[in-house]
Amino acid sequence: MVKRATIIAVLVLSLISSCYGQVTVGYYNNKCGTKDVESIIRGVVQARFSYEAAIVAFLLRLQFHDCLGDKQCDASLLLAGPGSEQTAVPNFTVKGYDLIDAIKAALEQECPGVVSCSDIIAAATRDAVVLAGGSYYHSLKTRPSPSRLGRVSTDSAEDERIFGELERNH
Repeated sequence: MVKRATIIAVLVLSLISSCYGQVTVGYYNNKCGTKDVESIIRGVVQARFSYEAAIVAFLLRLQFHDCLGDKQCDASLLLAGPGSEQTAVPNFTVKGYDLIDAIKAALEQECPGVVSCSDIIAAATRDAVVLAGGSYYHSLKTRPSPSRLGRVSTDSAEDERIFGELERNH
């Protein structure tokens, strides 16, 4: 029970970060031909979870560190190299990059250039939490990529409604 409560607490903290915009479940419907983007992500996460349940914690931490502070959830933590966020001391032990890479490869094979890495992190984390017995949540909070600007909500009233529901339900 304590483990589940910890997972939920970390999840809520990661959602309360300063990410903005709202990509809803189903956003990618009909954007990848007949392929279901969310089921591709869920399948890769499920395969990994089947032999490494700790991937839930890895993804929660990865999402938390990507969205930490006053920056948006932008998948910048995935950028490698000298001076990158991956090489910053707080991020030395962040894990799960390989799973995000595997999901991105699977998606690129089916629908190249469609799904942003920040959305992959959000959806993969959500799906891992569900696999671990956590609650399913309907909103992915990410930074809009330049190709999606204008197609995501930046309505503060909508954000207030979503976060108000989180506070009432948890």
